[in-house]
Amino acid sequence: MTDSTPSLDLLLAGYVLNTLSQEEAALLEQYLAADPTLQERIDQLQATLEAAYATPEVKPPPQLRMAILAATEALPSQQTEALPSQQTEALPSQQTEALPSQQEAEPASWARRLPAWQLAFGLAAAIAIAWLGIDNYRLRLAKETAPTEIATETPASESLDYALQPVEADLTAAAQIELNPAELEGELTVAGLPPLPPEQVYVLWTILAPDAPFTADSKGAILTETFNTNAQGNVTESLVLPEAYQTLAQVAAIGITVESADAPQAHQGSPILLTDL
Repeated sequence: MTDSTPSLDLLLAGYVLNTLSQEEAALLEQYLAADPTLQERIDQLQATLEAAYATPEVKPPPQLRMAILAATEALPSQQTEALPSQQTEALPSQQTEALPSQQEAEPASWARRLPAWQLAFGLAAAIAIAWLGIDNYRLRLAKETAPTEIATETPASESLDYALQPVEADLTAAAQIELNPAELEGELTVAGLPPLPPEQVYVLWTILAPDAPFTADSKGAILTETFNTNAQGNVTESLVLPEAYQTLAQVAAIGITVESADAPQAHQGSPILLTDL
């Protein structure tokens, strides 16, 4: 009898479920003595059983429920066919004496002593354990891959750089803006932009997309920062960004205009530096 026979499988399952008789336990000890690797199978069965009890109740899918019901309906007829009692009674006494002992012929008699409903429950539990193991593996895999997926879907959490280009060809200035949408912070660096007189200021505008749900001026823009340059035409300004930057699709462009220092929010000037997002 090899370790792949149903009798040995039933003995191992009976050991884990603590349903073996003394004779069956002794027979299993013989198997273990001949093949110590069977202990690994016992450990695996025990771990599977413990995992099943530790797993929260999960409603099985329809296909699993159908498999359990089908297995339950099939068990009573299989059990009846496997019983040898009626055939044994019909044999002459001489032939009956020649039959193997109960221990040798029925090493898994505990299974035959159990009612059909208990066998059905055991089979259903085995199927459920296998399904729950697969389901838990999928949950663990989803949990392990979730951070990577989130990072891929939300690039706005990274710092982004944009170069503002002159609108007129005769302007040689350059401007660079670094955005951190997650923190709503940024930095503006300007070079070669002539300083303005005291009555004027440069204004950095956030130009919204047409359907963006934020309050803007008549030109669809939000005043983001006012600044002036030094004698060399350079400046670096820290920025506090509007909430629209948390979803970059809501921002269409960024521009710089020249406005009145007394009312920069009037937004009378046209862009001199501009970039689309």
